[in-house]
Amino acid sequence: MAKREMRKSLKWDIDNLFKSPETAEAEFQRKFSSGRFADSEDLANLIHYCIFGSKSIQKPRWATISQHSDRKLFWNSLMNVRLDLKEQIKRKTDRMQKTFDLLGKFDRSHFVLTTEQMAERNFPYKKITHSSPLYSVDCEMCETTHANRELTRISLIDEKQNTILDTLVKPRGEITDYVTRYSGITAKMMEGVTTTLEDVQRAIQNLLPPDAILVGHSLEHDLGAMKMTHPFCLDVCHSLNYTNNVFENRNSLKSLTEMFLGEQIQTEYGHCSYEDAWAALRLAQLKIQEGIVFGVASYGWKYSQYREEQKLKNGDGEILKSTQNSAAAPIPCTGCLGPTVVGCTVVNCRCRFVAGPAQCVACCVRNLVSEEGDFDWRETLEVDLEMERVTSPIENYVKKDKMKSVLMGFEAPEVLEKMPEMGRKIHLKLPSSFPTYSSFIDNVASEMLNDSAIFIEIDRKKVERLPRSSPEDDEGEVVDNSEALNEILEKLVAATTKNAAIMMIFSSPSKNTLFKNIK
Repeated sequence: MAKREMRKSLKWDIDNLFKSPETAEAEFQRKFSSGRFADSEDLANLIHYCIFGSKSIQKPRWATISQHSDRKLFWNSLMNVRLDLKEQIKRKTDRMQKTFDLLGKFDRSHFVLTTEQMAERNFPYKKITHSSPLYSVDCEMCETTHANRELTRISLIDEKQNTILDTLVKPRGEITDYVTRYSGITAKMMEGVTTTLEDVQRAIQNLLPPDAILVGHSLEHDLGAMKMTHPFCLDVCHSLNYTNNVFENRNSLKSLTEMFLGEQIQTEYGHCSYEDAWAALRLAQLKIQEGIVFGVASYGWKYSQYREEQKLKNGDGEILKSTQNSAAAPIPCTGCLGPTVVGCTVVNCRCRFVAGPAQCVACCVRNLVSEEGDFDWRETLEVDLEMERVTSPIENYVKKDKMKSVLMGFEAPEVLEKMPEMGRKIHLKLPSSFPTYSSFIDNVASEMLNDSAIFIEIDRKKVERLPRSSPEDDEGEVVDNSEALNEILEKLVAATTKNAAIMMIFSSPSKNTLFKNIK
């Protein structure tokens, strides 16, 4: 009787999840409309609590289930156990004691509130407003003996396209490849360069106001080369994406500039950091002007419709290009009479047609006083990361308990950010390493009694249909993929021990259903 009821429940869940989502959703809301919705971390916490008990694990709160379409988030949450508050405090105290033993005093950074804590308590902070200024930055890098890529040129412009900073930078290592085709940097240009990365960092800290919005394309690479962080960033590769794949396929700055501005950059003559910063700035200004949906296919924006609107606006459908003035004569630094801009190698580059800043980097650092001083946002980031260590890899718990072991029956290398150490306590069976799903399930089922926790992922699309002897089965239902999946689940349940806790999460694009039972 119990087996028949379990089978009936499983069959109902599968059928309603994939065949009639409206019915399942209505039933789900009717039963579980109250309570807090649980995310992947909450659900993983419930599973950890069932496996390891209450020791040092945060007690879960019962709740209905929210969407779990992010496989990577779910499996990474499951393989990292959330610590309870007592254990977090213990680990924090241990780290602080090590600092005290080494220095003879506690590190004051351990007592600083995190950014999240300050936000929750409505702490005042430096805000950006509708009038906060835009500054666009771009960097060029060369390969060196010190690093794969090191900063060799940086350009910073304001929202009126004026050059605020444009300088070559002497890398720490010896240049092994100038990558001139992409960087625009040559050996001749770098002769006699003495400006260092530290000079550039101090100059930028002096030049940028506290509420500056930093603009760029793939800004993480530029900031990485500058070895700096900034709290307010506008990245045009995230703001504009016409390929309907925001996270995995960024549109290049070259293609965005050609499509939305009707301009050519990064030609066969090479790259210029001023020109790239200029293009990113104009794209950001266009995005701000047109609105949040503009230029993002995943939001419903259509390029064909945009072109029609341009035809009506401009008459011929051509995007209005920027006008270019005559070449500007280079202005020497008012402090040392040295150059304030880079002698660009790109033919007819836009940087040749704008006036440079009044001072070079060295004089800028020497003469200006920053409103923010030498405050480094990286320090607060490090404190936040230190205080957010609230999970521990699952293998740490498994190793402590002689009776516990875990079988991973999912594509772990594909989804986990960090693979656990494989061995007797944790072992892996990849579904893709078996010729069929049936052989994978048979193999897992035969070894289920050897492990205390079995994590399995089944892709319904890859489950083989049951062979048809007739158009209908004994109950008058059409035999399909859902029936085959139901048979697989029954086989796994049958292979478990008595009193085993069984949890199954059925996930589809529209909803998720949790099945739980004690055998």
